[in-house]
Amino acid sequence: MEVRLQLVIWECLGTQSFNPIINQPNSAILGVAATVEKPVVVDGEIVIRPIMTMCLTIDHRVVDGLAGAKFMQDLKKLLEKSISNVNLEKFEIL
Repeated sequence: MEVRLQLVIWECLGTQSFNPIINQPNSAILGVAATVEKPVVVDGEIVIRPIMTMCLTIDHRVVDGLAGAKFMQDLKKLLEKSISNVNLEKFEIL
């Protein structure tokens, strides 16, 4: 069984959140919204960090929800690992 994933990026429009709709013949679609600076708690202190919202819509007839959740966890870890190598004091959102 083939699983096809489509990627939709709405960051350029400044959209902060949306739920993408699967287009045939894809089995899933990942929506990536704009990166926005938001306050978060890090080591007990409130700091400003770039936060990006992503939404995965999957066809449960083809993809198990657990596999979709695992994909999102793995993607989150990969992105966080990549960003941890960036000096956030000099990080700029374009």
